[in-house]
Amino acid sequence: MLRIKDFVNIKLYILATLAIPTLIAAVIITAFWNRQAIVLTSGQIIGVEKTWTMFDEVYYEDRSGALDIVQANHVDRIVRAGFTGPEDWHIILKIEIAAHGHFFGFLRSSVFWLSGLGAGILLVLFFLFRKRIVPRTHETPSESVRQDIRAIYISADLPDFNKVLLYFLNLYLLQSGAGKEDRYVYHKVDGKGPLGTTVYEFKIQQKGHWLSRKISIGPIGETSGARSKCFYVIFDDHFVVKMPPEGVTDFDAYVRSIQSDRRIATALAPRECLVPRLSLILKKIPAFSETFDRLHGDDESKTMATLKLLPELRNFLKIGGGYTFFMDLSRHFFLGHILNQCHAVRGGMAHEIEKHQELIWLPAAFADRYGEGAADLCFRLQNLYTLFDEQIKDATIAAYRKKTWFVAMLAHGCGNIASPRIPPEAAAAFEAAKDRHVNTIDDYQSRARTLAATQTYKQNRARIQSICSRLAELLAWLFFKEVAIRDLKPDNLLVVGDPEKYPRFLSTPHEFELGLIDVELAACVGENHSEKSGRPMEQPRIGWTPSYATPSHMLTNEVLQDLYGDTAFILKLQDWHAVVAMIYQTATGKKLFVRSADKLSAMGRDLPRYLGDREKLTCFARKGNPEFWKCAAGEFAEKLDADKDRLAAVHVEVFKNVRKMFASAADKTENRLIRRQMREIPATISARDLIRLMFDYVRECMRV
Repeated sequence: MLRIKDFVNIKLYILATLAIPTLIAAVIITAFWNRQAIVLTSGQIIGVEKTWTMFDEVYYEDRSGALDIVQANHVDRIVRAGFTGPEDWHIILKIEIAAHGHFFGFLRSSVFWLSGLGAGILLVLFFLFRKRIVPRTHETPSESVRQDIRAIYISADLPDFNKVLLYFLNLYLLQSGAGKEDRYVYHKVDGKGPLGTTVYEFKIQQKGHWLSRKISIGPIGETSGARSKCFYVIFDDHFVVKMPPEGVTDFDAYVRSIQSDRRIATALAPRECLVPRLSLILKKIPAFSETFDRLHGDDESKTMATLKLLPELRNFLKIGGGYTFFMDLSRHFFLGHILNQCHAVRGGMAHEIEKHQELIWLPAAFADRYGEGAADLCFRLQNLYTLFDEQIKDATIAAYRKKTWFVAMLAHGCGNIASPRIPPEAAAAFEAAKDRHVNTIDDYQSRARTLAATQTYKQNRARIQSICSRLAELLAWLFFKEVAIRDLKPDNLLVVGDPEKYPRFLSTPHEFELGLIDVELAACVGENHSEKSGRPMEQPRIGWTPSYATPSHMLTNEVLQDLYGDTAFILKLQDWHAVVAMIYQTATGKKLFVRSADKLSAMGRDLPRYLGDREKLTCFARKGNPEFWKCAAGEFAEKLDADKDRLAAVHVEVFKNVRKMFASAADKTENRLIRRQMREIPATISARDLIRLMFDYVRECMRV
C-alpha cells in the first residue's frame, strides 16, 4: 500500500524526469547555438546570423544569407551567445521553437514523446518495486555512526574478563548517546549475581544528570589454552560470549565459522542447539537498528544485508580487535549451574552447624547425629569454647550471646571482623583459642559438611537420577545423528524444559531434555562424511577440556586412522568418555578425572612439537596414550570405590535409544564380557554399573 511519502517521492522522481532532459537541452543549446537575435523596440525579434553596427545603422545577415539594415534607434538590444540572464533564454528559445530547428525539431517529433512517456512509466515502476529488489538506506556509511560518540579503547593485552566488561560499557555509552565530553565511571557492586557472576554498575553523566545501569558477568567453566574462553553476561538479555583463543580478524572466516556451527545444529535438529547469531548483539546498536528495521527477511539475513550496506558496523562484533561470538541463553538453564545447586554443601554446612548448635553441649545427642567418635569431638569443642570464653574479659556479656558468636565463627570463620554479628573482641578471642584446636574445627566442619551433603543429596536425588538418564539419552541421540561434539561438559549443556515448571520438571526425565551450547569442536562423522563416500571427513578443530577429554582429542584424522582404523567411531567415543565423567560428577558433585587431566595437560604442552608431522604425531600418541589410560583407570577405580554407595543409590533410566546404542556399539569390542553386558543392559541401572561398563568399553577401544 502506498503511503503519502511515497506519492511525494513519486512527484520528486517525475520532476527529476523533466529536469534532466531540460538540463541536457540547455547544455546542447549552450554548446552549439552560435546565432544572434535583434530585439526591436516594437517587441519584434529577428533571428540573424551576424550583425554589424555602423554609425546609426545596424547591418545584419539573415539565415538565408541576405543583408539588411535597421535603424539603431529602433533596436532595443542584440542577444548573442552567452545568455547573461533569463530574458536572453526566453528570446533564444522563442526563436528556436518558431524555427523548428535543431533540438526543438526533435522535440516536436512523435518518437520523442513516445520515448519520454515510456521512460516515465519505467521510472515510476522502478520506484514502486525498488524496495523489494534492492534493500536501501537513507544513511551513508559516514553518517551511520556518530563521530562524536564516547568510546573506550579496548587493548588486546587486557585480560579477557576486562575486555568483555569494557565492551558492554561501550555498548551502554552508545545506547545512551554519550558524547565525547560526557563523564563515565564503573565499579564492582557488593554481592554476587546469578550463577556466581560479578555485578558491576555503569554510570554516565549527561547534562549534569547521572544515568546508571548494572551488568552481571562471569567466566563459564573449565578452559584450556586450546579452547575459546566463554563468559556469561546479563545485559538486558542473557548472553554467552565466546572469545576464540586466537583472535579472528577476517570477517569472512568469522561468518564461515558461524555457518559451520549452524550446519551442526541443523544435523542435530530438533534438538536445542545454540549457535552464535550476529543479530543478537547488533540489534542493540542504535545505528544498526535504524537500518535493520527497514529491511525484509529473517534476522540473520537482514543483519548480513545491513553489514553489506554499513560495513563499519562490523566493528561492533569485535572485542579487543578480534571477532567474538554471541549466543542467547534467555530461555534455558545451564546444566553446570543446576549441578552446583544440587550439591551446594558450603551453605549447607553453615546451616547444619547453626541449626543444631545446642548439640555441642549435649554429647549423647551430638554422637547420635554425627556418628561414631563424635562424642570425643563434642568434648573437644566444649574445651575450645572454654578457651574462647576465657579470652573475653567482659563479664557483663551474657553466656548465650558468647555461644552465638562462637557457633557463628565455627560455621563461617572469623575473617569478617567488621560484621555487626561478631564484635572485634570476640573474633580476636576465637583466633587466639583456635590455634590449639585446628583439627577439632576441621573435624567438626567435615562431619557437618558430609551430613549436609547427604541431606542435600536426599532432597535432590530424583533430579540427579533424571539428569544422569538424560546424559545417556543425549549421548545416544548424538550417536545415531552421526555427530561427535568432542567437548561435552556441564557448562556446554542446556536444560530445556518449561520455565514455569522449573525446577520441578527436573525430577522427571521425560519432562525435559539436554541441549547444546557450544559446538565449536563438533564434527559430522556419518557415512556421508567418510572415505567410503568419496568425501573425506573434515578435520575438526584440535581442542579439549582436560577433565573430560582423552589423548585422541589431540590427534589429526590421519593419525587416528593409522592407530584405530575407524576415525569416526573414535570421535564418537570421545563423547562417551565425557559422559562417564559427567554422570559421576552429577551423582557425587566431584570431578572424576583430576590426576589424568593433569597428565593430559602435560601432553598438551608437548603437542606443538609434533603437529604437522604425521609420523612424529603417531609416535607421540603411542607413547602418551598408554600412560594416560593407566592413570585414568587407576583414578577411576579409586573414586568408584570411594563413592560406591552414593553411585549405587543413583538409579538411571535407560531410554530405548540408549539400549539400541549399546547394542549397536557392542560388536566394536573383542571383550566378550563387555559385549554381553552391553547387549543385555537393563531398563534401569545404577550409575556405578553404567559408568563402569562405559569406561571399560571406551578404554578397551582406545588403547593402542
